[in-house]
Amino acid sequence: MMSGRYAWLVVLAAGLAAATAAAAGCKRAGPDEATVTRVRDAERRFDELWKRWNDRWTAALGAGPGEMDRIDRDATREILALVQPDDTLRAAALCILDRAAVEKPMEGTSGLEGLNWIGITPWAWMLDALRELRGESVKGHKGKPCAMPGPGPDPDVRENVHNIGRAVDAYLMETAQVPAASPCTGTPPRNEFSVPRDPSAVAGKWYTPAEADWATGPWAELGFELVGPIRAVYCVEGGADGFAVHASTDLDADGTWSHYRWAQGPDGVGQGMTVESPAE
Repeated sequence: MMSGRYAWLVVLAAGLAAATAAAAGCKRAGPDEATVTRVRDAERRFDELWKRWNDRWTAALGAGPGEMDRIDRDATREILALVQPDDTLRAAALCILDRAAVEKPMEGTSGLEGLNWIGITPWAWMLDALRELRGESVKGHKGKPCAMPGPGPDPDVRENVHNIGRAVDAYLMETAQVPAASPCTGTPPRNEFSVPRDPSAVAGKWYTPAEADWATGPWAELGFELVGPIRAVYCVEGGADGFAVHASTDLDADGTWSHYRWAQGPDGVGQGMTVESPAE
């Protein structure tokens, strides 16, 4: 799992890239007073958090890599805890990810790979995006104006499932086996290593995993974790027949779960993604 001051954007990219299509259909409209107030509040909270962590990064310049990694990891978790559950901040992050692809295109890359390639931390873009969301005109950027995305299934989940599947595939290539884990069963599918264990923790709300959630079973074998709040139950099962990754969401807490599944056989042949009730 990538750490560092880019990591919050990397994780967001995995979740928000799929929402770009939804945002593309939004037309620019002057925000109402309530929206402006909400965006200003989000802007203030993000700016305060960024300045605090920037001061810590500056003070730690010249420290050993271990200390910088610790600061980066702590910052990543706190920034994600602020950005992920906040629709306004998520919309701004989606905007800068989409804008990065416009301003620094790289053929054949996703938003995640494109941001890694750019090699910058576009905090100023984040603040510009928030200014656009509250109706200001910001010069110097190409692409469509920032707008709040429309309703739809959680964009994080599909990309997260793919990323877990890629981690298992890499493990298979290195070890010639898949991590052992009991079947994911029930509604939503889960086993003793699911994150979170209790589905009610993500039914209509966000769950912030502890590091210990990823420290056992297949997650530990893969060295994989999702940093920051999540809205799905994630489960991995593996054995002689291959492996499968499951993710389930109940965004409105009505008891109906959307289910995403990625499977691959023991020979490394993928069976693709299946999705059930993506809009619940």
